[in-house]
Amino acid sequence: MNKFHLSKTIPDAEDIAYRLKTAMEAHQPSTLRPDATSSQSQRFYYQKVEFGSKLIVDQLSEILESFPTPSDIHPFYQAWISQNYGLSEFQGAYDTTYHFINQLKADSESCIDTIERTLMRRDCHNLKFTFFKRLIVKIKSELEEPLFILEETRMQLKTLPNIDPTDSALVLFGYPNVSKSSFVNIASNVDVDVQPYAFTTKTLQLGFFEFEGRRFQILDTPGILNRDIEERNVIEMQAIVAIAYLNCSVLFLVDASEECGYKLSEQLDLFDSLHSIFANKPSYMLFTKTDLLKYDDISEEGKKRIEESLAKVPTCQKLEYCSFETETVDAVKEVVCTSLLKTAYQKSPKIYSAVPEETIESRKPVEPISTLQKQQEATPLTAETTAKKSEIRISTVSAEQKPKKRIVKRVVRRGRKKKQ
Repeated sequence: MNKFHLSKTIPDAEDIAYRLKTAMEAHQPSTLRPDATSSQSQRFYYQKVEFGSKLIVDQLSEILESFPTPSDIHPFYQAWISQNYGLSEFQGAYDTTYHFINQLKADSESCIDTIERTLMRRDCHNLKFTFFKRLIVKIKSELEEPLFILEETRMQLKTLPNIDPTDSALVLFGYPNVSKSSFVNIASNVDVDVQPYAFTTKTLQLGFFEFEGRRFQILDTPGILNRDIEERNVIEMQAIVAIAYLNCSVLFLVDASEECGYKLSEQLDLFDSLHSIFANKPSYMLFTKTDLLKYDDISEEGKKRIEESLAKVPTCQKLEYCSFETETVDAVKEVVCTSLLKTAYQKSPKIYSAVPEETIESRKPVEPISTLQKQQEATPLTAETTAKKSEIRISTVSAEQKPKKRIVKRVVRRGRKKKQ
């Protein structure tokens, strides 16, 4: 699931430094008595250091915990980050913040140890003052860019719908204005904005529907133009990322009537350029707006061109639907979902097993009980067996432990003699 929906707004470096100053001023006790002893002075100043460092550590740890770790992010979201901001930048910002926390813990422990060895009150104050001065400078210099990158990434991924990359889905793609949004509105519970002009959909739109008691996701994607991948913008790349990384069936929508404003040959060229991405997935070429032009009414030249494109993906099937006929949408859903369920069952035949195979294989073998433990459990508890057990325990004590006990006894005896 998209955990970025759960993450809170990340404060910038200036805000964190300001919170530290405010918290330190409010921390009690705020002043030290003039007649305080050296031990009291030490305790007062190292508690200040301990409180301030823990405040920053807890705040930064909460930020990182609200994010999924980069290694745990699903490839779908990794590709999304790479297209929008850059996965390496996100990884670097995450690691920088993590190392800053560890370094702060080590610096605070070192400062506390130094304060505990310092007898002069003024020296303890100077150590505390220097520690927080350096800490504020490091926060502003080292965390400004990482926190900004984390917040930008969070905001970008939070705009995504809450897609489950591991769940079954239907992904629709094609040229703009080929009735993708209309199909999603009829097939699911979502209400996507439909307009008579192109590029109405600018981000992924998620809907849900049920088939044979199981929930399916359906994704409406922004329109794609047939051009080089370097020329495609971020909006167009959303559809490609979804097709490549989701567990889905792919529906390529074609407007053979060309009412969308694009020729049939142009739409089929897009299919040819992207077919390698979904070649191993259940795929369908869905002809839309059949109220204007049915598949049988397409010219022979157009049908020949369609067959050439379908030959590149042998498993791809032809389907038809009309946005004014709900029955055609239900028929498409039945064909696609049935095939998707069969594919999922073939990939994991034990999907309905109570105990997954991976869990069984990952179980560690039980270590055999030692002979000594068996004898101790088998023999009854009597005076003779108790004496034998005590002899066994004494014999199992290593030779290195005995001198240590004797040395301790001698030290105690010498201390007693001195006291006498």
